[in-house]
Formats: sequence, structure tokens, C-alpha cells
Amino acid sequence: MSSNHPLSGRTAISGLGITELGRVYGRSASDLAVDAVLRALADAGLAKSELDGLLLNAGISQGIDLSLAQAIGLRGLSLQTQMNGFGSSAG
Repeated sequence: MSSNHPLSGRTAISGLGITELGRVYGRSASDLAVDAVLRALADAGLAKSELDGLLLNAGISQGIDLSLAQAIGLRGLSLQTQMNGFGSSAG
């Protein structure tokens, strides 16, 4: 990256949030998504108030949309969007 790039000198912190896998009875896709975000924050050592963006790719999951930020308790996000690439948007 050149020194005049807008992201030069910026930092990204990432965390991994792995939830239960397989048949998880009694838990919706949204419940698992909230759990995954909270686990990723904990893994990254961040508080919810330090998260400034949320990118969603619900794929074929039903019930996961931009209301997820509210369910998590996120406020004042600089970036929030939902992409529906059904797997291709991960790239």
C-alpha cells in the first residue's frame, strides 16, 4: 500500500466467533448470529461499544437482517450493510 492510500496507517482488529454446529434445536439463525458476533468481540478483546461496522451475508438463512445490530445492542455504527451473494460475497 502506498503511503497516500486512505487506509494507510489504519488498523483492523478481527475476532472469530464460532457457535454450536449441527442440529441446534431451539435456536434460530438470528440467535446463532448474535452469539457469533459476541464471541468474535470477546476473541478480539473488544467491547460492543468499540465495534464500528457490521457486514452481513445471511445467505440462505432466514431471519438475519440489519435488525441484528439492534439485537446485539450495537449503536452508532459507521458502516452497516447486508450483502446477498449466497457465499460469493465472502471473497
